[in-house]
Amino acid sequence: PIISLVMGKGGVQDLSFTIGQTVFPIGGFLQAVIDFILVAFVLFMIVRTMNKIMKKKEAVKPPAPTPEDILLLREIRDSLKK
Repeated sequence: PIISLVMGKGGVQDLSFTIGQTVFPIGGFLQAVIDFILVAFVLFMIVRTMNKIMKKKEAVKPPAPTPEDILLLREIRDSLKK
C-alpha cells in the first residue's frame, strides 16, 4: 500500500516494461523480492532479540562449584609450597 501511494499505481505487481512488442512483467519478481526482504528483516529482529534474552540468562547463572579433585590438587600444591 505504501508503494502504491508513491508510484500512483495499484502496486508493484502491475509493473512491466516493453521493448519492441515484447512485454516484460517484472512486477511479480519485484513483489517477491520485497516480500523476501520484509520476512528476512522480521526474522532477523526476532533472532536478535532472542540472542539478547539468552545472554541475559547466561549472565545471571551462578558459576559451577569447583570439582572435588581440583580442590584436592590445590591442597596438595599448597602443602608442597610450605
